[in-house]
Amino acid sequence: MPENMFRQTIHLKNNNISTIKEGVFTGLSNLIYLDLVNNNISTIKEGVFTGLSNLTHLYLDNNSISTIEEGVFTGLSNLIVLGLQNNKISTIKEGAFTGLTNLEELDLQNNSISTIEEGVFTGLSNLIVLDLVNNNISTIKEGVFTGLSNLTHLYLDNNSISTIEEGVFTGLSNLIVLGLQNNKISTIKEGAFTGLTNLEELDLQNNSISTIEEGVFTGLSNLIVLYLNNNSISTIEEGVFTGLSNLIVLVLQNNKISTIKEGAFTGLTNLEELYLNNNNISTIEEGVFTGLSNLIVLGLQNNKISTIKEGAFTGLTNLEELHLQNNSISTIEEGLFTGLSNLIVLVLQNNKISTIKEGAFTGLTNLEELHLQNNSISTIEEGVFTGLSNLIGLGLQNNKISTIKEGAFTGLTNLEELGLHNNNISTIKEGAFTGLSNLNILRLHNNNISTIKEGAFTGLSNLNILDLQNNSISTVEEGAFMGLSNLIGLVLQNNNISTIEEGVFTGLSNLIGLDLRGNRIKNYEDGAFLFLPSITGIALDGNKDLMCGCHLPALVKYMRNNYNRNVNVSGECQTDLGKRIPIPKYSQCTRSCNEDTTSNNGIFHWPVTKIGSNATIPCHANVATRLCSSRTVKHLEMASNQSRTSLKCSPFTGIWQEPDMSQCYNTEEITRRLKVIRSQDIDQRNIANISKEVLNVSQKSVYFKQQDIDLAVDILVKIVPLNASADTSLKIIRGINNMINTSEKVLAEAELSNRSISRMLSIIKILPKTIPLEEQQVNVLYSNLGIGVSKVNQDSFDGLFYGVSYGTNKTEATTQLFNHSYSDQQQDDIQTLSFISLPKSLPKHLEDEQRSTLARVVFYSMRNDKLYRVTRNSSAKGNTEINSHILSASIPNVSISNLDEPINISFNLINQNADNPECVYWEETSGEDPHWETKGCKKSDYVPGKKVVCSCDHLTSFAILMDVYRNEDDGKNDISLSICIAVDYHLSVLFLQ
Repeated sequence: MPENMFRQTIHLKNNNISTIKEGVFTGLSNLIYLDLVNNNISTIKEGVFTGLSNLTHLYLDNNSISTIEEGVFTGLSNLIVLGLQNNKISTIKEGAFTGLTNLEELDLQNNSISTIEEGVFTGLSNLIVLDLVNNNISTIKEGVFTGLSNLTHLYLDNNSISTIEEGVFTGLSNLIVLGLQNNKISTIKEGAFTGLTNLEELDLQNNSISTIEEGVFTGLSNLIVLYLNNNSISTIEEGVFTGLSNLIVLVLQNNKISTIKEGAFTGLTNLEELYLNNNNISTIEEGVFTGLSNLIVLGLQNNKISTIKEGAFTGLTNLEELHLQNNSISTIEEGLFTGLSNLIVLVLQNNKISTIKEGAFTGLTNLEELHLQNNSISTIEEGVFTGLSNLIGLGLQNNKISTIKEGAFTGLTNLEELGLHNNNISTIKEGAFTGLSNLNILRLHNNNISTIKEGAFTGLSNLNILDLQNNSISTVEEGAFMGLSNLIGLVLQNNNISTIEEGVFTGLSNLIGLDLRGNRIKNYEDGAFLFLPSITGIALDGNKDLMCGCHLPALVKYMRNNYNRNVNVSGECQTDLGKRIPIPKYSQCTRSCNEDTTSNNGIFHWPVTKIGSNATIPCHANVATRLCSSRTVKHLEMASNQSRTSLKCSPFTGIWQEPDMSQCYNTEEITRRLKVIRSQDIDQRNIANISKEVLNVSQKSVYFKQQDIDLAVDILVKIVPLNASADTSLKIIRGINNMINTSEKVLAEAELSNRSISRMLSIIKILPKTIPLEEQQVNVLYSNLGIGVSKVNQDSFDGLFYGVSYGTNKTEATTQLFNHSYSDQQQDDIQTLSFISLPKSLPKHLEDEQRSTLARVVFYSMRNDKLYRVTRNSSAKGNTEINSHILSASIPNVSISNLDEPINISFNLINQNADNPECVYWEETSGEDPHWETKGCKKSDYVPGKKVVCSCDHLTSFAILMDVYRNEDDGKNDISLSICIAVDYHLSVLFLQ
């Protein structure tokens, strides 16, 4: 064996090679990579890369090749990639890339090609990509890209093409993308993109196009996107985008458009998006967006619009969104957005609006949202938002409002949300929010209000929520929240209140919380929650005839000693021996320093503490202390002239001194503790204690520095191979769960310094495979991370289902793991879950040896992709953001493909404005940066704004890519990603949005 045999890499990937011989790379003359991916190669002889003269990549991906021959890459003259993806190629010969003169990629994706011939890319003159995605091409001849003169992309996506012809991209003059998505195109001749002069994307999405002609984009003069989405178009005509003068997007969503002529976007002068969503439009006309003068979005959502005319947005002078959601509009008129002067959103939600005239938003002077939710409005009037002076929000939720006149929000001076929820309001009046002076939410939930009065929120001075939940309130008055001085919270849950009084929360000075849940309260005055300086809570759950006393036990110990806070009262009471209770445990008003909350340097909750002793509590990165001392007479100034509460039971027998916060940000203690732990000899006798210590320290992980992450991961890496305990495994998982809270910057530094995040991900993958299973399953979910493991038996395997939801502020986190596949009967039970369903046919794809070792299936999930993000090459990240949980499932040490019965992966959408889903996969080929590719999974169901389901016939990493409408402030044309990685070998499924 020559000395230099393994210099400049090799790998020979998963092995079971099945012949290569003929010198087997004899002298390897300084190889430079090779790999030969999964193997069972099935021929490639003719010198088998004889001298390999400084190879540079190669791979021969998953293999069982089935011909290529004629020279089989003879001298490889400095190759630069090649691949030949999944293979069973079905011939290619005629020189089969003879000299490969400095190739620059190629790949030939999944293959069984079915003709290409005519020189088969003869000289490949410095190719630059190509691919030919899934294959069974069905013609494309006429020189088959003869000289490929420095190609730059191409692909020809899923294929069975069905005509394009006339020159078939003759010289390709430096192409730049193309695609031709899923294909069975149904003609497109007339030069079929002849010179492609520096194309810049195209795609022609799912196809069976049904006319477009008239020069079919003749010169494409530097196109920039297009697609023509799912196709069966049905008219647009008149020039059909003649010169496309530097297009910038277009798409024409699902299509069967139903007319749009009158120049049909003639010169498209630098378009900037358009779409024309799901279509069957039904009039808009009059100029139909004539010059489009640099459009910027439009949409016209699901459509069957029902007229619009009168200039129909004539000059669109730099539009900035519009959409006109699900539509069949029914009046708005009076100028119908005439000049649209730089619109910024609008939408008009589900529609059949039922009037809104009086200028109907005349100049829209830089609108900032609007929507007018589900509609059939029924009055608002008086100026109907005249100048809209830079609106910001509005909505008017489900509607049939039932009045609100008196200026109806006249100047809206920079509104900041509103809503007026499900509506049929029934009075509020007295100026009905006159100037709205920078509102800040409001809503007025389900409505039929029934009194509040006395100014009913007059100036709303910078409101900050309100809501008034389901309503039929039954009085409140006495100033009814007067000036609301920057409210923060309130709500008043289900309503029919029945007394509270004593100023009814007079000045509310920055409230924070309240709610009053079910209501019909039964008593409370006695200061009625005093003057609230910034309470935190209250609620009073079901109210069921409340009673008890001690003015909400001395307003929870006089708001922990004159405004240092804590409060959080919530439900129950009664007694006078009708029992029930907490509201906080009423009782004999205790002795000692009571629970307290301070807000210096953060919010801190101090426990009941004996007079003369110190309380010690966690504080940021370390601890804080505070002395409880005895109270002298001069401290007994319990109630100032302001605090009129009648404290029937004094809760004060001690007094808190000022907290000592001096050690709060001393992070050296974290590093010291981790160093001490790492310095120990770790063995099976102490790993339970060590994992517990790491878990305890990890609770401070928001204060970790790079060194702390490195130390913690070093310790976990030592523990994992020794671990034989489910309890220790779960402590490790919880520790990592906590460390995910560390700042992304620190995690990125730890990845650069010591690959600590990659190692953390390895631990997450390994632990569920080795966790001892005493029961049938282990299934746990923490705040950022969860695992599920199930025992399986090859003879009784009935599929598996794993689902998670990390919860929202309205729903609880939940996880489910069933020993059967998803069925329609489960549908109602799992609506909030993202899930993976493995089919019961899975074991039949295992070889005998694998089947005999099949004992468990392993799942894990993550709230987001934070750990993946910091391990990615920063140059590859782009303008993306993740929009779902991460899910993973694996069968340890097993690889499966070509499933008869698909794996189903379902995602509940988070961003409900996302559009145009597409299943993609996460490519981690050795020697390349990880990246997203399309392959092998198809969309089997899509409920816009709700969910996407993928069906997959093999196990690898998948995702869904979606278009997302964004506000200008969020950055135009961003793509937001939502990831779900599933099956390690891999069912890795990601939802990208």
